[in-house]
Amino acid sequence: MLIVLVGPTMSGKTTLMNELVKDERVEKLITHTTRPMRVGEVDGVDYFFHKSYINSRNSLALREYEAINNDNKKEKWSYWINKKDIKRDKTQVIVLDPKGVEDLQKTIKDIHIVLLNPDPRVIDSRIKHSSRSGENINETNRRLNSDLIEIALWERRLRLNGDKTPFTMLIGDNLQNNKKFVLKEVFGDGRD
Repeated sequence: MLIVLVGPTMSGKTTLMNELVKDERVEKLITHTTRPMRVGEVDGVDYFFHKSYINSRNSLALREYEAINNDNKKEKWSYWINKKDIKRDKTQVIVLDPKGVEDLQKTIKDIHIVLLNPDPRVIDSRIKHSSRSGENINETNRRLNSDLIEIALWERRLRLNGDKTPFTMLIGDNLQNNKKFVLKEVFGDGRD
């Protein structure tokens, strides 16, 4: 089973993922990227960092983004999953955008989608107080606006298409409550 966390920039997806993997039943599915490493990130723990994308039939959910760095220069970043990293006998958690979820659903059926939808004021505060060094605040805001539109359209498509994939929406911002809720939804027990 894959727990797929979806949400706008600064919604707490990575924080929730890191909390979920503290439960021995959940492992992180580490994705691959060409994005530069942020301060504090570790290769093979946060992502598998690569200089460039190498096309492979084992790649899933390839996403390419243009971003503006602090020098106001455009950079192109790629993110993808290697099929070989998916363990069908384990419960894994991953952060994806809506298009990544749609791509993944073409290959993997055992998915539980978790949409993080915190109060916009919480996201604004996180942007202002972000510890992500080297990030351009205008780029972060641009990504947030793009994410909000993409997620709203995706959620509408899910409903209109009658998608039967298990789906949980988290409205609150309490990390421990969200962790307990997701684990209960996925495993059906009250254990945390």
